[in-house]
Amino acid sequence: MDKKIKDTLAQASYWAYAAWTFPFVALTILIGEILIGHETWMGAMAIAVVVTFVITSVFWWWWALSKIVFMIKATQQVEENFNELKSELTRLSIDLNQNKNK
Repeated sequence: MDKKIKDTLAQASYWAYAAWTFPFVALTILIGEILIGHETWMGAMAIAVVVTFVITSVFWWWWALSKIVFMIKATQQVEENFNELKSELTRLSIDLNQNKNK
């Protein structure tokens, strides 16, 4: 499970980098086209930017959902392990008390 956690952390850092970078790149391209004066290119580029953002947001949403499911499953596994540990410690305590009384 450690590999999956490391992969998730790496993927999250890539998504964070993309979230910081892509909007500024898109704004730079659109403002550059406005300043240069290519109105036909500006319309096409605006559509391309919107489509890119929608596609990226859909991919991010599915990635985030899969990581939430992974976290819930990991939490359930931790809870099961903790409950097992509690029962083992209870049994150990009973055994120690029985041996102490002998």
